[in-house]
Amino acid sequence: MQISRSIDIKAPVEVVWTKLVDEFVNVHHWMASIKASSAMQGEDLVPGAPAVGRIAEIGAGSPGGLMEEKITAVNPAGRTLEFDTVLTNIKGFNPIIGWPNQIKLTETGNGTRVTWNIQPRLKLVGLPMYLPVKKSLGNGFVRSLEEIKTFVETGRPHARKAAAFDKEGLPADLATAAV
Repeated sequence: MQISRSIDIKAPVEVVWTKLVDEFVNVHHWMASIKASSAMQGEDLVPGAPAVGRIAEIGAGSPGGLMEEKITAVNPAGRTLEFDTVLTNIKGFNPIIGWPNQIKLTETGNGTRVTWNIQPRLKLVGLPMYLPVKKSLGNGFVRSLEEIKTFVETGRPHARKAAAFDKEGLPADLATAAV
């Protein structure tokens, strides 16, 4: 299964690169489903990577769940970032093991096109859920792209970010910035 989603952002490719790659660890600043994120520890830093990876705490929908995302390749000239996502500590039935990601930035006449490709790996017991998983993940990546677009274009998180944490509260550095 492969899922590919794209969005156009009205900002120079260098600005988008900064938010998605240079500030890779800070995904909690813009992605609604992430409560907190921190740098992954380790010694196998990929050349050009800002960190080994990140550990992102899933807040909305699966409190306590984690996405461990290790950077596997960074190509500034080709404007690509690759990383592998593994889900851990997910409550209830989870048919997904994780997925490799590739984010590619392309200059357009009005800014930058961001294309995000993933290839989810399902547990054997999750194979009958292939179509619902594909639809759910595809929709999730559309939302994530909308959220990074808003964050880059306005400098503030998408309204979904604030709504996702109404009960828990936004991280302190974002509490007053949501649009």
